[in-house]
Amino acid sequence: MDAQRDSASGKVVLSFFVDADGTVDDVKVERGVYPSLDQEAVRVVQASRGWIPGKQRGVPVRVKYNIPISFNLHR
Repeated sequence: MDAQRDSASGKVVLSFFVDADGTVDDVKVERGVYPSLDQEAVRVVQASRGWIPGKQRGVPVRVKYNIPISFNLHR
Protein backbone atom coordinates (compact mmCIF):
# COMPACT_ATOMS: atom_id res chain seq x y z
CA MET A 1 0.00 0.00 0.00
CA ASP A 2 1.44 3.34 -1.03
CA ALA A 3 0.14 5.19 2.04
CA GLN A 4 1.74 2.66 4.37
CA ARG A 5 5.02 2.82 2.45
CA ASP A 6 5.01 6.60 2.81
CA SER A 7 3.94 6.41 6.50
CA ALA A 8 0.86 8.55 5.81
CA SER A 9 -1.45 9.29 8.72
CA GLY A 10 -4.01 11.85 9.80
CA LYS A 11 -7.73 12.62 9.72
CA VAL A 12 -9.81 12.56 6.56
CA VAL A 13 -12.89 14.74 6.99
CA LEU A 14 -15.91 13.65 4.97
CA SER A 15 -19.30 15.20 4.38
CA PHE A 16 -22.31 13.22 3.20
CA PHE A 17 -26.08 13.08 3.35
CA VAL A 18 -28.29 10.45 4.93
CA ASP A 19 -31.50 10.33 2.91
CA ALA A 20 -34.97 9.87 4.39
CA ASP A 21 -34.72 6.12 3.68
CA GLY A 22 -31.40 5.79 5.59
CA THR A 23 -29.10 5.50 2.57
CA VAL A 24 -25.83 7.42 2.28
CA ASP A 25 -25.53 9.85 -0.63
CA ASP A 26 -23.15 12.48 -2.02
CA VAL A 27 -19.99 11.57 -0.07
CA LYS A 28 -17.26 14.23 -0.44
CA VAL A 29 -13.77 14.66 0.98
CA GLU A 30 -13.71 18.01 2.77
CA ARG A 31 -10.14 17.66 4.04
CA GLY A 32 -7.91 14.93 2.68
CA VAL A 33 -4.71 13.36 3.95
CA TYR A 34 -3.39 11.13 1.18
CA PRO A 35 -5.18 10.09 -2.04
CA SER A 36 -5.51 6.38 -1.24
CA LEU A 37 -6.59 7.07 2.36
CA ASP A 38 -9.18 9.56 1.10
CA GLN A 39 -10.54 6.93 -1.31
CA GLU A 40 -10.70 4.30 1.43
CA ALA A 41 -12.59 6.62 3.77
CA VAL A 42 -15.13 7.36 1.01
CA ARG A 43 -15.45 3.63 0.23
CA VAL A 44 -16.15 2.76 3.86
CA VAL A 45 -18.83 5.43 4.29
CA GLN A 46 -20.50 4.57 0.96
CA ALA A 47 -20.60 0.89 1.95
CA SER A 48 -22.17 1.61 5.36
CA ARG A 49 -25.80 0.62 5.85
CA GLY A 50 -28.51 1.11 8.42
CA TRP A 51 -28.29 4.84 9.06
CA ILE A 52 -31.24 6.27 10.93
CA PRO A 53 -32.50 9.37 9.12
CA GLY A 54 -33.19 12.63 10.88
CA LYS A 55 -36.76 13.57 11.63
CA GLN A 56 -38.55 16.86 11.43
CA ARG A 57 -42.05 16.97 12.92
CA GLY A 58 -42.03 13.16 12.93
CA VAL A 59 -41.23 12.87 9.22
CA PRO A 60 -37.89 11.34 8.05
CA VAL A 61 -35.74 13.96 6.28
CA ARG A 62 -32.40 14.18 4.48
CA VAL A 63 -29.59 15.31 6.84
CA LYS A 64 -25.99 16.35 6.17
CA TYR A 65 -23.22 14.87 8.32
CA ASN A 66 -19.52 15.67 8.69
CA ILE A 67 -17.24 13.03 10.19
CA PRO A 68 -13.50 12.65 10.70
CA ILE A 69 -11.89 9.28 10.03
CA SER A 70 -8.44 8.82 11.56
CA PHE A 71 -5.69 6.78 9.93
CA ASN A 72 -2.51 5.76 11.71
CA LEU A 73 -0.41 3.41 9.59
CA HIS A 74 2.71 1.69 10.85
CA ARG A 75 5.38 0.07 8.74
